[in-house]
Amino acid sequence: MKRRLPKTIKILFSDMRQAIIGIILSALILSVGGIYLFANNVWFWLLSTMQLPVPLWATIALVLLCCGYTYLQFEKSHSLLHSRKSNNTPSRVIDIDEGELNVLTYLAVQESDETSPDNISDTLGINLQVAAFHLDNLKKKCMVDSRKIAPFDHSPKRFWSLSPDGRRYLIENKHIS
Repeated sequence: MKRRLPKTIKILFSDMRQAIIGIILSALILSVGGIYLFANNVWFWLLSTMQLPVPLWATIALVLLCCGYTYLQFEKSHSLLHSRKSNNTPSRVIDIDEGELNVLTYLAVQESDETSPDNISDTLGINLQVAAFHLDNLKKKCMVDSRKIAPFDHSPKRFWSLSPDGRRYLIENKHIS
């Protein structure tokens, strides 16, 4: 073995090209071994750390941190909800013209949530396109909801109903009682 090692080194490093290849191969072998040793040491450290008992103070601190975080999140959401309920004025100014108000009021007095633009235009005595225009504007303002008449049909026909925001608007502005 002692005689073979110098002979092998002499063969590898005899030529400049072979020297470069020998250096690269040696570096690769050593680096792979170093990575293996590092990974092995990290794995051993992790296993020994996981097997240590956790001190009582660390467990208590972790539970208190989780409880504190949960409490703060609850207070934040509760205060936002409470501020919305206590505020009697709408959070945004909603500009509704007379035609849109008539459509909203009509939807409010309907007992069915299956109102079509045809019903609205016939009852209010307005053009069908005007009714559709008002419904589209009210939908953009989140005052009405719509759903397809036939869910799997590709028809554009929809049923319209009053949304909670529309109902709130009508009640707060004393358009219905």
